[in-house]
Amino acid sequence: MNISRRLLWILGPLLGMVAGITATLLYLGDEAELGRLSLEAVSDAGHVPSHQHRTYVCPMHPEITSDTLGNCPICGMDLVPAKHHEEDAGGDSGRPAVRIDPEVVNNMGVRTAKVRRGKLSRRIDTMGMISKIISTRNVEVSPGIPGRLEWILEKDQGDIIRKGELLYTVLSPERIRAQEEYLESWDAQDNELLPQLWKALNAFHFSGPDIKRLEETREIERIYKVVSPQTGALIQRLGRPGDRVIAGSPVYTIGGYYKVDVNAEVFEQNWAWLKFRQRAVISIPSVPNGVFEGFVERVNEAINFKTRSLTARLTFRTLNPMVKEGMVADISIYARPREGVLYVPRDAVIRTADEERVVVAMGDGRFRPVIVKTGVESGDKVEILEGLEEGQSVVVSGQFLIDSESSLSASFRRLDSE
Repeated sequence: MNISRRLLWILGPLLGMVAGITATLLYLGDEAELGRLSLEAVSDAGHVPSHQHRTYVCPMHPEITSDTLGNCPICGMDLVPAKHHEEDAGGDSGRPAVRIDPEVVNNMGVRTAKVRRGKLSRRIDTMGMISKIISTRNVEVSPGIPGRLEWILEKDQGDIIRKGELLYTVLSPERIRAQEEYLESWDAQDNELLPQLWKALNAFHFSGPDIKRLEETREIERIYKVVSPQTGALIQRLGRPGDRVIAGSPVYTIGGYYKVDVNAEVFEQNWAWLKFRQRAVISIPSVPNGVFEGFVERVNEAINFKTRSLTARLTFRTLNPMVKEGMVADISIYARPREGVLYVPRDAVIRTADEERVVVAMGDGRFRPVIVKTGVESGDKVEILEGLEEGQSVVVSGQFLIDSESSLSASFRRLDSE
């Protein structure tokens, strides 16, 4: 009995150590297996890894490899099995496709959108400065013939008058008499008097076609109509219906528009959209109701190297005397839309220093990064020049995580090949 107790006393601690080592090994085995399963959950489901001659790597430092389980000498993380893939890299990206469990896809909030073809429009918002203001001269509108005012347009000072708008009418007995004398000579075929009467009608504002029409219709024009020769603002109005006027009597005085030039800075991403005669809306905050509509008059081809911008000259017309040179303006240029453009949402594009990629959803939980070549941007849309086809699905949310996993998978595959 004494000998048995002494053996138990000696062997007991040894048995405990053996049990502890066994439990530790089992624990490490479970941890390694869990690590392997977690990594392979997002790999291709058809892959069956080989357990012979397995290479282990550090997830954070892929250059650290080992033939046995252990810890990374740099960061201390557990080494994990390097992954093998049956599927080659997708497209030109050099990235393998990855498969993600549907539950993981849902938890990641992965959303997709279709590659579409359609119209892209663009509004270029920028700033500019008023560089020049040219004022057109005032015009006095006289009847050019003697007579009596029959009707006059009732407008107040400052009101806008459009070119060709009827301002007033004149009843001129002298003009009526000149038409009657011409018709009498025309009927009599008085070839000596007709040239003189032709000149008299010219003085009463009858053109050649007007005289020919008089000969054919024999209808005498009794009321002479006076229209505005330009668009402008009413500065002065003289006379009332019934007043006598002479040829040079100014009845209306119309002020011309101010022609305003604006220099706008257009930055690099909008150069491809800028064209001559595009519609522009110019807003001047320091002028009440200072919103004006104009167009692109000229595009300067010289580029400012420091600001990466070029200057476009815009022009508009206004009657507002408060517009001054040197004022700052907010500008919106409306570019003509492009038809038949292949595009994706802007959020789908992953931009790096070397390339641009999108993650294509291949179906059945499989995703693959693809290199693309992009064109112009319009709002939340980006033109695709190369790399995609209409109808494909691209990831617009969660694409960075998928792209990172594909990159890690590519690194493991390169290590395995070495």
